[in-house]
Amino acid sequence: MCRIESQVASIESMKRPKVLPPQHQFAHDYCFYLLDYLADFIGFGERTKSFNITIQFKDSNEADSIKGLEGEFIWKWLEEKGYSDKLGELLLKSLFPALLADFCQFTYEALSCSGRGRLTVAYALLRKPLKENLAYLEWLLGDPQFLLTTLYNEPAAALALGVLTQRDRHMPIIRAAARRTTNSEMYSEEFLYDLRYVKAAYYGFDSLWNKALHLVTTHKDLATEPQNLNFIFSGEEARHDQWDFLYSRLPFLLFYTADICESLMAAILGDLMPDAAERIVRRGLGLVACTAGSTELWKSQDVSHASSADKVQLQLAIPCPKCCNSIGLPTVQIRELFVNGRTRCSSCRRTVRTADMAVKPYAA
Repeated sequence: MCRIESQVASIESMKRPKVLPPQHQFAHDYCFYLLDYLADFIGFGERTKSFNITIQFKDSNEADSIKGLEGEFIWKWLEEKGYSDKLGELLLKSLFPALLADFCQFTYEALSCSGRGRLTVAYALLRKPLKENLAYLEWLLGDPQFLLTTLYNEPAAALALGVLTQRDRHMPIIRAAARRTTNSEMYSEEFLYDLRYVKAAYYGFDSLWNKALHLVTTHKDLATEPQNLNFIFSGEEARHDQWDFLYSRLPFLLFYTADICESLMAAILGDLMPDAAERIVRRGLGLVACTAGSTELWKSQDVSHASSADKVQLQLAIPCPKCCNSIGLPTVQIRELFVNGRTRCSSCRRTVRTADMAVKPYAA
C-alpha cells in the first residue's frame, strides 16, 4: 500500500508548478524567447506562402499529373518532366520548416520539464533536436547540394547520424554553415562539434544525453559508477549541477540555431524577414545577459577554442547613437534593453532603444 501511495504521489508531483532556481529564470525565459523566434520563421513562411514552389506547366495534362503526389513521388515527377532545377528549391522549402518544427516541439517539452525539475526527461528530449535536427539544418545551409544528392540518390542509411556527423565530415559543414550567419565570427566549428558529439568533452552534452537515456553506460568516458544507476539517484545537489550545466550552454546553442535558421530563411525569401535587424540585436543582447559573468564554460582556459561571453559583448559594445560614447552595458542594462527594448546610456543618460542599435545584418 505504501509503495502504491508513493507512486501516486510521484505522478501527482509531475503536475507541480515550476521549481526552477531563480538564478536560472532569465536564461530559461530567454530559451523560450528563442523558441518563439524560431517558430516565427515557420509562421511567417506559411502566412506568406514562402514555402511553396511555383512551376510553369507546359499543358493542363502535366498539371493534372502532379495532383495527389507526395514525398519521393514528387521528386521523381520533377526529374521525369524536366524540372530538375526545382529539386533544390523543393528540398530547402520542405525540409527547413519540417526540421525546425520538430526541433521546436522537442525543445519546448524539454524546457517545460526542466522548469519542473524533471531533468532526466529534459536532457533526454534535448538529444534529438540538438544532435540530429540541428545537424541536418547545418547541412542544409552549409552544403545543400550534397544533402540533395544523398537524399535523392542514396539509401536512407547514407543519411544516418553516425555517418553524417563523423568528425572529418561534419566539422567542415559546421564551418561552412557558420560562415553564412550574421554572427559568423563568434563560432568555432571545433567547439560546436565537441559540444554535441564528443563524449570525452567535459563541457559537452553527449555524456549527459547518454546517461539520461540509459540507466547503465559502459563507454570509458561516461561509465556508470559502481552501485549506481544513471540519473536515478540524483539528489538536490545533483539537480542544481544539472541546471547549472544546462543553462550555461543551451542559450548559446539555441542562439546558434537561430543564426542558422535566419540564414536559411533569407535564402528562401531572397532577403531577411521584416524587422530582422532589430530582432537580431535583441536576441544578441539576451545572450550577453545570459553569459555575462559566467566563468564555468565561456572563459575556461581549458576550452581555448570556445566562443566566449567577452566575444559576444565586444560585438555588441557599439557607440551610443546619441553621444557616440560607448554605452557601457552592465548586465542590468543589457537585460533592460532585451526585455523592454530601451535603456539609458551611462554616458549621456539619454534613452537608447534596440531600434537605434540595429544595423543591416549580413544575409546569406
